[in-house]
Formats: sequence, C-alpha cells, structure tokens
Amino acid sequence: MAGNIPLFPAIRKRPPAEMAVPAFDYRGAEAMRRRFLGWQCRTRQAAVRERQGQPDQAMMPMLRMAGHDPVRVITVLNRREDFSVTPEFRHIARRSMDPAAIRSAALTFLAAGYFQGPDRFSDILTACWPPESMTAARLARQERCTLEFDAHAHRFQLDCRIAELEEPQYLFQATWWHNRFFNRDLRSDSRIFGFCPDWTLAVDGAGQGASAIE
Repeated sequence: MAGNIPLFPAIRKRPPAEMAVPAFDYRGAEAMRRRFLGWQCRTRQAAVRERQGQPDQAMMPMLRMAGHDPVRVITVLNRREDFSVTPEFRHIARRSMDPAAIRSAALTFLAAGYFQGPDRFSDILTACWPPESMTAARLARQERCTLEFDAHAHRFQLDCRIAELEEPQYLFQATWWHNRFFNRDLRSDSRIFGFCPDWTLAVDGAGQGASAIE
C-alpha cells in the first residue's frame, strides 16, 4: 500500500529561519493544534466508551464552502501513519459476516486506548461520501473550506485546504476501514476528502486566533 503521496505541500512547508517572514509566533499555532487534537481525542474516546460510537457535534462540524449552504459532516480523526493500526482495522472488519459482531469488536478495540495520546494523531481530518454525493462534487471544485466545531463547551473554527484522497493513500485506507466498522454497505468507490487546517488562521471559542495563544 502506498502511503507517501504528498498532501497539502503548501501548508506543510515552514519558512526557513533565515528568511524574512511576517511577525508570527508559530508556537501559538502549535498550541492551538495540540489543544484541538486533545479535545478531539477526549470526545471521541467518550463516544466509543459511553455512546456505542454514536457521533455528536464534536465529530460533526459544520462545513462551509463559498457559494453553498453549510452542511454538517461526520469527520474521522486518524492515527499518523507511524502509529497506524489500519491492519488491525482491516482484520476486525473481515473476520465476521455479522455486522453486530464487527461493531462490537471495533468498539472494544477503540475503547481500549486507541484515542490515548493526541500526538499519535494526524491533524488532517477526513470524511467519506458516496460517489454520487453532491457535497463531494462541490468539494472537488473547491480549494478551501471552513470547519466549525461547537460541542461540550468548546468551539473551533478551522480554515482548511481540501484534497480528494486516492485509494492507495494511507489516510484513504485508514478512513475507509474505520467507517466500514459502522457501515457494512460502504462502497469501495466512496469518495474520501482530507481537510488540512491552517493553524495560523484557526480561531477558538473565545474568539482568539493562534497568534493570541502563548
């Protein structure tokens, strides 16, 4: 499985120290990223331990695209590739034909400690749509969008780059097998998109941008 197709190179690059750049403290952006990932891990762990994995608004941000009405989407928080458990996901999803048994085994696996350690997770959120989805078609024509999270006394507004993932890519595989736990009819030609936040533009519930965070 190829997992090294580059994603979002423009955001992933940081200016060399010797270059003249606008006065911006990237420590603020990193603090925002860490706070968001910690919150996501806590809320998703609670979901699998207490609500049978039922998503709430902490996992279902409002997706806003220019020129279109906002829609709510279910996002997946994936492990970074160096902490991947996708082979385990695949094994769980394939070992039974009983959807209830697969769901039960998946929830046991996820509840056991999967969401512990926010540093193990990628900040690129993903979401999956059927191939005929109008939302997917609109996303494919956009370069940026905003994800707005508002749940459990936390709010985050994330300005994101958008990329449609290809089947060989690690995040496609991780997302598809995760979603297969909860949808046995998930199609192999599903469209999966990645949303890469620009943490320098992120805003938290207090109205603070990353540059205001120390």
